[in-house]
Amino acid sequence: MSADVLLAHDAPRGAIPQILWAPWCASSTLACAEQVQAVAEATQPPLLLHGHWHQFQQVRLPGQDTEVIGLFYRRDTKELDGP
Repeated sequence: MSADVLLAHDAPRGAIPQILWAPWCASSTLACAEQVQAVAEATQPPLLLHGHWHQFQQVRLPGQDTEVIGLFYRRDTKELDGP
């Protein structure tokens, strides 16, 4: 199975913004991130877009050619924010 683009609410486990990763993360969040990670590993998309963390990021999944982009919506300007 393969995919061109994967769109998910949560980030895959390998791309959760490290500044936000903490032991207090809810177990449901971790479980969701693990599920997204499993789908990304199974489908190997070149591009994975996600929200949830309210922080822009652009990273590659470790050991994959998948570029992960975390989208950040600015409520004050009603725009997506990025670099």
